[in-house]
Parts: sequence; C-alpha cells; structure tokens
Amino acid sequence: MSLPPPEQDTHIWELKNFSMAEVACTCPHCLRIDPKGLSFMSWRTMIMIQKSRDHLGGPIYFNSGCRCWFHNKIVGGISNSSHLFTIGEPGERRLTTAGDVTVVNPRERRVMTSSEQYALRQSLSEGGFTRFGRSQWFIHIDNDPRKVPKVEWFY
Repeated sequence: MSLPPPEQDTHIWELKNFSMAEVACTCPHCLRIDPKGLSFMSWRTMIMIQKSRDHLGGPIYFNSGCRCWFHNKIVGGISNSSHLFTIGEPGERRLTTAGDVTVVNPRERRVMTSSEQYALRQSLSEGGFTRFGRSQWFIHIDNDPRKVPKVEWFY
C-alpha cells in the first residue's frame, strides 16, 4: 500500500481495520450535521496508521482524530493543531493529519505494559510517523507537513 501524492490526498477512504467513524469529530455541532460525526482525516495519514497496525499485528485504538474548531476549543487544543480540519474550496481545505492513539487496552480495561507501549510506538514509527507526543493515556501522532518532523514531546 503506497501513499498517494499530496495533491491527490482525500478525506474519502476505506481500510480493512479502520472506519471513518473511528476518527470523526463527534462534538455536538458535528453530530447535528451527521449522526456519525464528521471525518476529514487524510487518506495518507490513514494509510500510515494501517501500515502501523499491520506491523504491530494487533489493534490500534483512537482517543481522538478529527476536530472542528469548536471541538478543538472545548478540549483545549492549540490553534494550529494537526487535529483540525477545514472545509472549503480544494485550495482552502485542510485535512486532519493527526490522531491520538490510546495506551489503555479498552477490551481488558488496563493500561498497556511498558513493553506493549514500546511495541506500539515502534509500529507507529515503522508506519512512517515522525512526530510523537506522549502522555500517560495516549500517544499523539501526526505527519503534518507544516511542522518540524522527527520530534517527540511529553504532556
């Protein structure tokens, strides 16, 4: 599975292990527009997520994906967050290039062990991500071309 060129990136996609609903903005505003939420996640980003999942050999769960401006403000996101999407003319449109993947195993309702978190982090790197933010509960990943690559920070 290869990455499409940036000019052919789209928010319409289908992958074997992920649905658009998993990364949709589900704030009250977006749910009024579409009961499943609004998803404007970059196809390139989702291919990288799928590659990461294939490398891991197990599930990857999202805490947060796409955010509209309203949702971003509610959760205290920064103004140039890579989670943000904008809808407009093709030249004005901006797709989401970020996600927060949980380090809590929702099936077993426990925080992943340090070995499991290391394997997840390595898989995300193998998938092509180069920007990582670490918290106790999630790993922020993005491939925002507007930002400096090969960085890691802690919340």
